[in-house]
Amino acid sequence: MTFLNPLILYGLAAISIPVIIHFFNLRKLKKVEFSTLMFLKELQKSKMKRIKLKQLLLLLLRVLIIVFLVLAFANPVYKGAAVSSSSSSATLIILDNSFSMSGKDAFGDYLQQGKTAVNDIISYSNPTDEIIIVPSSELGKQSPVFWTNSQTNFRDSINKIEISYKDFNFEQGISFAKSLMQKSSSLSKNIFIVSDFQKNNFSEKVTSSEQNDFSLFLFDIGKREINNISLEDFKIESQIIQKGSDVRLSVNVHNYSKYNLSNKTLNIYSKNDNDTGYSLVSEKVIDLKSSESKKVDLNFKANNSGNNSGMIELVLDNPQDDEIKYDNKIYFSAYTPEKFKIALAGTETKFISTAIETAGGLLADSSKSKSTIFEVNEISSFNSISNSDIVFIAGMQRLSDKDVQQISDYVSNGGLIYLFPSENSDINSYNSLLKKLNTAIISNVDNDADKNKNVKFSRVNFEHPLLSGIFKNENLNFTSEKFLLDSPELKSFYNLIAGEKDVTLIEMSNYKPFLIENKYGQGKILISSVSANNNMSDFPMKTIFVPLVIRSIFYSEGNVNKTSYIIGKTNIVDLNGKEKVKQLENPLNAKIDFTSQSSYVSLPYSSFSSLPGIYSAVDSSNNKIAFDLNFNQKESNILKYETTELENYLKDYKFKNIISIKDISQLKSSIQEAKFGVELWKYFLIAALIFVAAELYLSRKLMQE
Repeated sequence: MTFLNPLILYGLAAISIPVIIHFFNLRKLKKVEFSTLMFLKELQKSKMKRIKLKQLLLLLLRVLIIVFLVLAFANPVYKGAAVSSSSSSATLIILDNSFSMSGKDAFGDYLQQGKTAVNDIISYSNPTDEIIIVPSSELGKQSPVFWTNSQTNFRDSINKIEISYKDFNFEQGISFAKSLMQKSSSLSKNIFIVSDFQKNNFSEKVTSSEQNDFSLFLFDIGKREINNISLEDFKIESQIIQKGSDVRLSVNVHNYSKYNLSNKTLNIYSKNDNDTGYSLVSEKVIDLKSSESKKVDLNFKANNSGNNSGMIELVLDNPQDDEIKYDNKIYFSAYTPEKFKIALAGTETKFISTAIETAGGLLADSSKSKSTIFEVNEISSFNSISNSDIVFIAGMQRLSDKDVQQISDYVSNGGLIYLFPSENSDINSYNSLLKKLNTAIISNVDNDADKNKNVKFSRVNFEHPLLSGIFKNENLNFTSEKFLLDSPELKSFYNLIAGEKDVTLIEMSNYKPFLIENKYGQGKILISSVSANNNMSDFPMKTIFVPLVIRSIFYSEGNVNKTSYIIGKTNIVDLNGKEKVKQLENPLNAKIDFTSQSSYVSLPYSSFSSLPGIYSAVDSSNNKIAFDLNFNQKESNILKYETTELENYLKDYKFKNIISIKDISQLKSSIQEAKFGVELWKYFLIAALIFVAAELYLSRKLMQE
């Protein structure tokens, strides 16, 4: 406990006054005994003892009255950091300007309320205090922008703070605040967080062993539940993206309000080639129950080779149903490779080569030759397959130990092998590779031609990307038993013994696998039970052969844009194999120079990358590689922490004090208590008044005796 007016304590000398008066009243008197009163002598002694005791108690009460009055005027405080009313403090204020702060209640816009609170905090502070103001949108930047009260225009800067697409991360804010506050020499250090305190702002509970010498003030904005509909969990479902084909998309639409909603429209837009804007390509209408999250499937046509970008928008038809507009748009970019590098190994690649050549003419752009789509290389060794998108192995007699190692390394690093064992292959050498890849084993050859000619395809996994949409009947699935399929006529085939991780894509009527897939490392291997020529079957002449070959080429690239890039963090962007990027461009056409020698770009959070939309990386040949950046969907969930829940969450942080403020009128008293401590003068004054009442009561009793 300290005193803000310690000089008043000299007034404690006044306690000598009642003591002196007490002893003055005890001066010795001359005794005169009367014989008629002798019988009262014993009774008088006991009564005088009681009177003296009450007089001592009266003396104590008068002393306590003076002591507590003096202490009250000395203004005692408890747990204060300052030693005088003029001592300075360091105050850091974090203003949450994430898009959940775009809500409103009876007191107005949340963000505007937050700005008012920040200005009031500054007004209630001493002119000598050190004050730092940080918008939450600056947290996580390499060079965050913040303002101090030493700047002449810092109040104007506060008023210009706008809603950001970056989510507010509490731990990130505390870490940043501590790093700045530790540099201050002030005795009193206070951190103010002005926010709506969504639960999603907080990560898993943190236990800190370090005592924090800061007072934490939580100014809670928002007095009502906000209605919000959000787009979430966007995904490009198609794992094979071809020019001219439909790309399947999915997005979850979440209704965070307590009302059922109907006839909400989703629009899908395509980004124009000339970058002039977006064109509406389709729409979908949905209904949503209260708190429901509904997955919506959409289609988008890949019209170009290379970048195919667009946007999904939830139409804001009634602002009362959807009070937050910043989570109503999601941008996407699907990449269709402009060139596939294909390696052919073996002596039985004729039919594969013909299938690729035929498809190349059909898929090529009208202004381009077919060679620009499929780049085919016939190889005699596997030394340089690392640059290939897919390697077809057909008709190789055997695989050496070196071949096995090079192929397994290629698959592990993301390559795709399509293996057609020939009729006279050294199966042991093939199995050496398959064992290394932890996949199926090739067993004996079944060459009973009379029996095999009746074997047909029985079960086909039409849900697999390689076979999905390959036939007009899109309702076919893995369990279909009745369908028309041009099965090959088998002379012989290899028995494939599938492993635990193998997926049978096509099964024959004798329950033996015809085509198996296995994933190893980052890559995949497809294993056929027949060769790629007509020695074992007429499979290369069947209508399914060409689609399987071509789709396996597209499958080698898969869905290139697998990663969701989020505003507010450092994103590692896959440039689809492009290298030597020299420039990045954001949705506002702002450009920054960038040097990269790899096919990946590290894009840190900055003012350049703070907006959602389609970004572009420009390589040394001025080719643009598009990628999308979107908001963090955590910010859409407007569920708040209750005060008790929040304080319970924060207790393990070991702050000096944690003060929750829900009313602007509490600001001044809360700041004073943190700086000077809890003022106790009122309690000392109340105690003094109680002693005065007791003294009056006891004095009256003594006068009556």
